Amino acid sequence: MKTSFPVTKAVIARAIFSLCSCLLAPCTTASSEEWRLIYTVTQEESKIPAGAGPSEERVRSFTRLVILGREHLVVEDDERKTVYDFRHKRWQHLQRDKNVYDDLSLYWIVGFRVSELRNRYYLDAISDSLSTESPLSPFGRFDSETVLALELPQDARQPEPMIERVSQDRDGLEFRHDGQSVVRFVPATTQLPEPFYRRFVNFLAYECHLHPRIRRQMIDAGQIPRQLVLRSRELPNSTTTSYVLHSVEQSESDSTAMPGEARSAEHADDPLFRVLSLARDKGRSTRRLAREDAARYARQAVADKRHLDGYLALVEYVTQSSERLDDEFKRHRRKFERDSLV
Repeated sequence: MKTSFPVTKAVIARAIFSLCSCLLAPCTTASSEEWRLIYTVTQEESKIPAGAGPSEERVRSFTRLVILGREHLVVEDDERKTVYDFRHKRWQHLQRDKNVYDDLSLYWIVGFRVSELRNRYYLDAISDSLSTESPLSPFGRFDSETVLALELPQDARQPEPMIERVSQDRDGLEFRHDGQSVVRFVPATTQLPEPFYRRFVNFLAYECHLHPRIRRQMIDAGQIPRQLVLRSRELPNSTTTSYVLHSVEQSESDSTAMPGEARSAEHADDPLFRVLSLARDKGRSTRRLAREDAARYARQAVADKRHLDGYLALVEYVTQSSERLDDEFKRHRRKFERDSLV
């Protein structure tokens, strides 16, 4: 039976720092300079139905624009536009078909991934303990860490996933797991300046299903890919995503703005989501969350025994406003401390 390493708040903090250390470093010089990478992308998805019947295959080809700024990353295609604003620590995601976008704290993404990976480790341990024939777990460690692009400390008795690195012709690299190719990387000849290559690292971490150990080895090469093939699976489904570089150009532009006709999502049916989306700095919205709103929501959440929701609302407000809420944290401290989820 697998035994998960106890994940404390300190462990989570280290994991968040590990994921964000190369992503959130501030830049001192503002600039409208951008590097624009255009990739042709092919996604092949294999979905096995729950009942009897053949598997479902879906292939989609499209163009993806990856825009690298000194303090931002923008990813665009025909279905969405996603902006990572590292100066303000914001994440904006536009759904083109609905013309609606969410605007959240960038830390929300990291927090979700840490919690989700902890859950998958736990479910994998349960699945392994109940199995007599050791079938492939739908929450296997390598697959989970690949999909979430994150890894957390584990019990030293648990072996790390075996990853084999294979060099290929023309300085290409291939990485294998369980005898199967999971990543193929062929470098381009174009070299990006360091601040902009850092943003390409952001792209790999936030946008690609790529195991962190493989990502670190790719970063060591210091090059962007001319070709990149990624294979991931969330059993019973598997996905192969292929990137082929079409062009690279430098421009004086700022691509972070959302289309003028796009509207911000309200999420009237999700109070916590509304609190998170409203907590933004004054320069970005006239509907800035008030201190009283955050305190009121936290008190109601605690009264409803949703301690984690209340805690996150307070943390989000403090993060975005730089104000202190010591009195509110003190008010709920005992209940927060007693709840293992907080």
